[in-house]
Amino acid sequence: MARDTVPASSTHEGPTREGELVIERRGIEPVPPNGRYGRVSRIFTVWFAPQISPPPFFIGALVAALGLSFWQGVFALVVANILGTAPVAALATWGPKTGMAQMPLSRLAFGKSIMVPGVLNWATTIGWQAFNNVFGATALHLLFHVPFWIALLLIFAGQAILSIAGYEAVHMFEKWMTYVLGAVFVYLMIKIVTGAGTTALPSTLKGGDLVGMMVLMIAIAGSYVYGWAPYAADYSRYLPENTSKSAVFWNTFLGIGAASLWMELLGLAVAGRVLAGGTLGTSATIRNLMGPTVLGWAGLLAIYLGTVAVNAVNDYTGSLSLQAAGVRLARPVAAGLTGLASFGLSLWFLYGSESLPNKAENFLLFLVYWISAWLGVVTVDWFRRKGRVNVAGISNFSRLPAGIPALVAFVLGFAASIPFSNTTAGYNFVVSHPGWRYLIGWFPANPLHQADLGFVVGFVVSAVVYAVLSRRETESEFAEMQTSLA
Repeated sequence: MARDTVPASSTHEGPTREGELVIERRGIEPVPPNGRYGRVSRIFTVWFAPQISPPPFFIGALVAALGLSFWQGVFALVVANILGTAPVAALATWGPKTGMAQMPLSRLAFGKSIMVPGVLNWATTIGWQAFNNVFGATALHLLFHVPFWIALLLIFAGQAILSIAGYEAVHMFEKWMTYVLGAVFVYLMIKIVTGAGTTALPSTLKGGDLVGMMVLMIAIAGSYVYGWAPYAADYSRYLPENTSKSAVFWNTFLGIGAASLWMELLGLAVAGRVLAGGTLGTSATIRNLMGPTVLGWAGLLAIYLGTVAVNAVNDYTGSLSLQAAGVRLARPVAAGLTGLASFGLSLWFLYGSESLPNKAENFLLFLVYWISAWLGVVTVDWFRRKGRVNVAGISNFSRLPAGIPALVAFVLGFAASIPFSNTTAGYNFVVSHPGWRYLIGWFPANPLHQADLGFVVGFVVSAVVYAVLSRRETESEFAEMQTSLA
């Protein structure tokens, strides 16, 4: 089996065993064979804990905002989590195989043009942190009566410690949060099931409008779990190469899908309370359901810890994405800057004039469009190479090919998705500008009854375009990247 030669000293760039809390200096460099470690079950906890947080709880409540009934919402949420989580689980299997994180692996297809999806994903991680911060900040505001900006600083402090320390610190924190947050939300579930929640949510839609909104809800909820796709291999790359591929897949699939669906169903059962409370609705609902005094405080503290748990994952991946794009910053420094950059955007989510449901819908759906175009390219490239990759060949940015075919496919896929997208901003634009045909959200606003098919169109178009254009690549351009790992 052919391998790249990696200096033994590189094993000191990061942890070498479970529980070794050292600051991980390794960035996008591949983890060498003698630096691999860990049980595959850790993949479950590193993905489970970030989902036990307010964002999916809030997403479940959006079912009511779209006019769907309780059981229609249940169906949409189940479908969304299956479809959205499967690609993430498949990508996670690339980590043990290559020892590399997800966005750096995208250099295989994109070459130097990785700057575009790399920076996009970095910006997306900032956006996710800002959205998550709404819930953590409101929880601390209710708990300690501090201004939102102080609450944001407390969140930043927690996530920065974890993301700067790196891979092992994130894994360990998520493991313990799986138990702590799991216990809190099990209690919350009991309260909801035994009387606080309701399935009496009627539908206000019929016919094509009902189908369209069902598809839109699948897109919104699916985008939450699907949005983890550019992160997937980041948290499996230290696992030994001989780790079972199916075990990685199922631990990722269940860790993300089961937890997010659980939270969404809880939010759906108390949707009226959540939506009626505005920005404070999610945190206040969880506090009130948990009970007075100590239990209510525990609920608010759990929201804070859940926000730190999910943001640490975003922050860590953001640092790797920035490095993958060719930015020369040490990974710990990039992690700190990524978390700090989310502070300003958090203020928009908290103080912006648009309603939180509309801001959430616009943000969550936008993620799907560029990620779908990116996924179409990297999927075709991976299968075209049949998993053959020389990890050393993509670690040096200056030696990468231009990657024009991938960039063209990515841009065309993203552009093609826009007329089929349905954000509130795009929908309102089309309705108020009927002469602008076939632009932002035209199809959902007209024949599709608000169904959002942008993510499907983006994936298909980018995959087909890249499959055609990549055939013209010369063999020499990728000769150094085709050392078999099989």
